Amino acid sequence: GHPVFLNTLPMGSTVTIGGTEVGKTPFKGVLPAGSHTVEFRNGDHSKKIKLSVDAEGASTCWDLQADGPCAR
Repeated sequence: GHPVFLNTLPMGSTVTIGGTEVGKTPFKGVLPAGSHTVEFRNGDHSKKIKLSVDAEGASTCWDLQADGPCAR
């Protein structure tokens, strides 16, 4: 597998990968290469994204309140 790092604003959001709850953000894990459906949930806010994992792994951060990528 390949390393993945998933985060959200606010932190502490529930992370579901492929329908399985895996933990809370910030989340570090390992996934096989390919496309994965990731869902973040925090209170009334939720977002499903497609995460593409390659040999380098993948990382993403989603701002649930702004409904967009985290500001860098």
